[in-house]
Amino acid sequence: MARPPKPLETLKKHLTKAERAARQRSEAELMTKSALQEWPEVRENKIAHARFAKIKSLLGAIGKNDALIEPVINRYCLILAESTTLEKNRERIDQDIDDLTDHKDDYEDYPDYIAERQRLTALLLKCDQVIQSKRKLLLDIEKENLGTVAAMLRAVQKKPVEEKDPDEERMDELAKRRAVKKG
Repeated sequence: MARPPKPLETLKKHLTKAERAARQRSEAELMTKSALQEWPEVRENKIAHARFAKIKSLLGAIGKNDALIEPVINRYCLILAESTTLEKNRERIDQDIDDLTDHKDDYEDYPDYIAERQRLTALLLKCDQVIQSKRKLLLDIEKENLGTVAAMLRAVQKKPVEEKDPDEERMDELAKRRAVKKG
C-alpha cells in the first residue's frame, strides 16, 4: 500500500525550487484562506472548547486550519462533550446500583429492591446505547475528516507542470496529423 502524501511543510526530502513552488501553489488552491472559528456553544462548553483548541492547533501545524471544515470540527467537539457527559452519567448510575446493592437490607420489601434495581439497570442500558451511537458518530466524523485531509493531499500536484515550447507543440501536432493521414 502506498504511503499517504504529506503536506509540503512536513516534507524533509530535497525538492527543487520549481517542485516546491508547484506544491505550494497546489496546496494554496485547496484552502479558503479563512481560519477555523469556534462556535459560541463550543466556547461555552469546557470539554468541547479544549478539544477544539487541540484540533485547531494540530490542523495549524500541518497548514490545514481552514474554514471549510469548521462546521464538522465544531459539531465533532460538541458531540464529544456530550459523549463525555453521558459516560460520567453512566458511571454515576453504575455507582447507584452498587450503593443499592450495599443497602439491600434497608428495603422492607424485596420486590421494591428488585424494581429499583431493574429501573437503574434499564437506565444504564439505555445510557450505554446512547453512548455507543455517539461513539459511532464520532468515529464516522474522524474517518471522514482524515479521509478529506488525505484526499486534499493526494490532489496536490507533486511535480511542476512542464511548459512546452510553442514550436515543439506545433511539431507534435504536425506529427499527429501525419500519423492520422498514414493510418
